[in-house]
Amino acid sequence: MTTLHAELGASSSQRWMNCPGSVRLSRGMPNISSKDARIGSCAHAVGEKCLTSGADAITFLGEEIAEYDDIEIDEEMCESVQVYLDAVRGAIKTYADAGFTDHIFSIEQRLDLSYVYPEMFGTADAVIYFPAWKRLAVFDYKNGWYAVSVERNTQAMYYAVGALVGKHNWPIREVELVIVQPRTGQNTQIKRWECDPVDLLDFIGDLQTAARATERDDAPLAVGKWCHFCPARPKCPALQQRVEDLAMAEFNIDGAIKTPEPAAMPLDRLKLAWENAMIIEDWIKGVKEYAHQQAIAGNILPGCKLVEGRSRRRWKDSEGVVDSLKALQATGDLSEDIYLQKLKSPAQIETDLGKKQKHLIENLWEKGQGSLSLVPEEDERPKAKAEAISEFS
Repeated sequence: MTTLHAELGASSSQRWMNCPGSVRLSRGMPNISSKDARIGSCAHAVGEKCLTSGADAITFLGEEIAEYDDIEIDEEMCESVQVYLDAVRGAIKTYADAGFTDHIFSIEQRLDLSYVYPEMFGTADAVIYFPAWKRLAVFDYKNGWYAVSVERNTQAMYYAVGALVGKHNWPIREVELVIVQPRTGQNTQIKRWECDPVDLLDFIGDLQTAARATERDDAPLAVGKWCHFCPARPKCPALQQRVEDLAMAEFNIDGAIKTPEPAAMPLDRLKLAWENAMIIEDWIKGVKEYAHQQAIAGNILPGCKLVEGRSRRRWKDSEGVVDSLKALQATGDLSEDIYLQKLKSPAQIETDLGKKQKHLIENLWEKGQGSLSLVPEEDERPKAKAEAISEFS
C-alpha cells in the first residue's frame, strides 16, 4: 500500500494550518520514514486487508506484508487493529440492527479536495454513508501513543469535507468523526464527535485561508506540537531558537552547550522545560535523521563514518524450508521435536475457540501493569491508581 502525500494534505493539516511557513521550508527536504511510522503504516495495511476480506486481525499474527517485511506483526498490533475493526464494523451493525442495512462503505478512499484549493487530497481510513439516515461516519485509525482530541480535529474534518462535497456530493444531515487510538489507554481508545454539515462548510473557509497563507513569501513559522513530523525540523530557525530558549543553553564558539542541572531549576522552569521536551527532542531527532540521510547520500559528516549494525537471520522461503526440514527429518538428521510449537497466545486460542466459547479461558490470562507516563492534566486518559504508582515506585 503506497500512500501519496500532498503538500497541503490531511495528515499534516495541523502543521500547515498553524505554521504556514513550514510548507515552503519543507520543500526539497527528505521525508524520512521512522520505524514507528512504518509500524503504523503496517498496522493500517492489516486493517485494510481485514476490512476488505472480513477477517480478524489475529489471522495476520506472525505473517508478513511484502511492503513492510521488516515489521513484525505481533499480538499487540493485532489487538490494536482489532479495536479499529470492531469500531467500524460496530457502526455498520448498529444501523443494520435498526433496520437500515443499506450503506456505502469505502476503505482507504482517496478524497479529492482540489475544489477547496489546488492539489488538496487525502486518503481516509474508512468512510461509511447511510443513505436512509443521510449520515456520514469518518474513521481515522492512529497507531501511535500520543493521544489527540477528536473535537474539531483538522485531519478528520479534512476527510469529512472530502466526502461531504468532493467526489460524492451525498445529501448529509449528520456527521460523526471517529478517531481510534488503541494504544493510548482503555478509556480513550475510541473517541467520537458529532457535528453539523454547516461546521464542515465553515471549515472549508479555514482550509482556504490557511492554504493561501502558505503561499506568502513571508509565511510565518510557529513552533508547537505539530513540529513532531515536520520535514523541515533540521533547518527551522524558529524551532532552533525555541530549543535554545527552552533549554536555557549558551552556545559557545566551539559549539559546546551549557545547560543547568535539572535539580537546580525551580519547579516553574522545570515544568516549562518538561512541557516543551518534545519540541527539543523533535529538533534533535530531525538533525540526526537528516545527518544520516546525508551520509547515505555520500555526504558524511567530518570525523564520522557509516557502520553496519547487527542483522537477524530469517528464512529465505518459508515453504521451501518446511520441505527441506521434512527431508532432513526423513533421513534421521532431525528429530520430530523440531515441529513442536510454542504455546499460542490468548488471542490465538480465543480465535480457535470462537467468540461464543472464548470465555472458557478468561480466567487463564491476565494483563500486566502498563507503564506510567507523565502527561498534562488536560490529557483525556484517567489518572493512574495509587496501587499502580506504588508498584512502579
